[in-house]
Order: sequence, then C-alpha cells, then structure tokens
Amino acid sequence: GLLCSGVLVAPTLVLTAGHCVPDCGESSMTVYFGPDLRAPHSPSVEVLAWDAHPTQDLAALELAGPAPDAA
Repeated sequence: GLLCSGVLVAPTLVLTAGHCVPDCGESSMTVYFGPDLRAPHSPSVEVLAWDAHPTQDLAALELAGPAPDAA
C-alpha cells in the first residue's frame, strides 16, 4: 500500500498530501503513529472521512478517535 507522512493538527485531524487519499469508492485508511512504523504494534487509528483539496495537493483526514500518545 501507499505510505505517506502527515501532520497531526488536532487530536482527530491529520493533514497529508492529496495524492495520498483515494479519489472515490469504498476504501479504508489507517493512520499509524510513532518514531518507527516498522516496529510491531505501532499505535494506529482508523480514518473516518477524508477530503482532498480540488486544486492543491492537500488532504484532511478525520480520525475515528484521538491520536494515541506517540512520544
């Protein structure tokens, strides 16, 4: 699958690149948190909804719950 970085701007809001989200159809996404995503059991939260900007490579992801403490 596609791996993209993002920035947590609120407990349930992540900004990422628009090309990182599906255009349409029934898809699911998960956001992983932590310093090493290759590590087993990286904390994650499912994405409830997303919206990509129509002319800029930017997307907002609404998480199903607050981001875990990744410190």
